[in-house]
Amino acid sequence: MAETLESTKEDITVLVSLQEIENERDRLKALLDDIPGRLSLIDSRLEEAGARFKEREEAVSAKRKAYRDYETEIQNRQESIKKSDAKLMSIKNNKEYQAVLKEIDDLKRQCSELEDKMLELLFAVEKEEASLADAKKEFEQQVARIKQEKREAEEEREKIKKRLVEIEADHEQIKARVAPALLEAYMSVRKQIAGGKAVVEVKDCVCQGCFMNIPPQTYNELYRAGTLKYCPFCNRIIYHNGSNQV
Repeated sequence: MAETLESTKEDITVLVSLQEIENERDRLKALLDDIPGRLSLIDSRLEEAGARFKEREEAVSAKRKAYRDYETEIQNRQESIKKSDAKLMSIKNNKEYQAVLKEIDDLKRQCSELEDKMLELLFAVEKEEASLADAKKEFEQQVARIKQEKREAEEEREKIKKRLVEIEADHEQIKARVAPALLEAYMSVRKQIAGGKAVVEVKDCVCQGCFMNIPPQTYNELYRAGTLKYCPFCNRIIYHNGSNQV
């Protein structure tokens, strides 16, 4: 059973103020704790966007390289054709002559096939380069948006830190106005009501913490300032601001 403590309406008012500033402090601390995670997600999005764009760039680069490789292969075959043409002048054996002619025809056919592949690849590269140009603009805009979001998160972090310093100063001033015994009682209830309110108003005989009906006698005693009252159901500190008595 809670110890009976003397209290006045002013004491309750100060406790409510203390609670409000502590709740605001807790809210801001929660926001502050959340920012590193947000920044990490932002960095991940930036990294993913960069990886996607780089992948597209590399795909186009691979096609350009393939095109150059085809050029080299054609040049090599054309050199082989020249050598074979020169070789024909010195061949006297008909069978060997026909073999070299076939070799030249095969090389020319291969050049033609490679040229067709080059043409097809050229169209693909031109199309993808045009698409890549649009993708680059979109990527740069996305990066700008993400970086702006990161700057805003960092600015928010600094504002919260600054506000917390102010709140801590106000908190100490308000806490100093609370009698030690009342402060201990308040802190005891607050620890039990994690994330909730330790001091709540009673309206129309209903506790605004657990929303249970307060017994008439307890409700009437709220008007006789003098002792700290607790809700018999949720054990929160209760008070009344109205003038109607049951």
